[in-house]
Amino acid sequence: MNCDRLSRRVRWLLSALLVAALGPAPAWSAGNTTMELDLISPVAGSRYRVNPDTGLAVIIAVQNKAVGDPHKWRFDWTVSSTTWTSSGLLVFADTGSIGTPQSFYQPAVTVQDGDPFIGLSLTFVPSTGKPLKPMPPGDYVFAWTFSIGPWCEFEDRSRTYSISWPINNGSFQITVADDAPWPDLQPANTCASAAGQVSFGATTQYAATNQATPTTLACVETDAVTEKPDPCRATVGNAAAANISSIMTWSGGDSAGSATTPGTTLAPPSGSAAGAGVAATTRPSSGVRLPSSSGLVGFFAVLLLLI
Repeated sequence: MNCDRLSRRVRWLLSALLVAALGPAPAWSAGNTTMELDLISPVAGSRYRVNPDTGLAVIIAVQNKAVGDPHKWRFDWTVSSTTWTSSGLLVFADTGSIGTPQSFYQPAVTVQDGDPFIGLSLTFVPSTGKPLKPMPPGDYVFAWTFSIGPWCEFEDRSRTYSISWPINNGSFQITVADDAPWPDLQPANTCASAAGQVSFGATTQYAATNQATPTTLACVETDAVTEKPDPCRATVGNAAAANISSIMTWSGGDSAGSATTPGTTLAPPSGSAAGAGVAATTRPSSGVRLPSSSGLVGFFAVLLLLI
């Protein structure tokens, strides 16, 4: 093999490595139609203190939110105790929602308006400013659903329409205890959990012919998700963390607090059904620094010029 042929092969190899170093465009790049929803709090298996006057704080992050707003995305959740009263009723149960449009009876607050968007879902009643009842200490099941709609799908021999189409759902256990810390909004070693991704396609019309009067309904189609979830990007800034603490009236020596969580954390599965009910993603160690894409680009470019 002569030197010229070897040089061409080396150039080809370095070019391939350069493309790999650049990687796919991030989910928030221009023209990207994928929206990602991440659950920041609560965290599976954690112990929390809860203020009886403000209830449980449910905090989510939405990446590339602008592409999902026209299609009525929603994050609905319930929290219920695992114990029952003598009369056969749950000791405690509550529910909340955040999304577009937002319900007056299930208020939510925008605490970080950008990319990512950070939203706080509350459980109190607007007329009183307090929850229906205090959340007593004990074990609870937190269940959630991420949905969009109206949604439709057209295949060769079938048509499907749903006013609310589930993207993903999950559930896990948390514990409320008076001696537990407040939720940690800026954990050092773990990231949020990916609750799901959806790639929006064309907005189209669905002809409902099974009614007395045929009706045309607007709906959105969805495409296969090709982006890898990035829940570590769902971070709460200092101003947003202070705002949440103020709204929830978390006070005391550990108001910045950190929830007691299991020692092992697992990365969420990739794809549109990445579960937020399993565990948070481990944040890369601060002691290990990986080269950036720009650094790798420069390295490979110099090698190509030298060959």
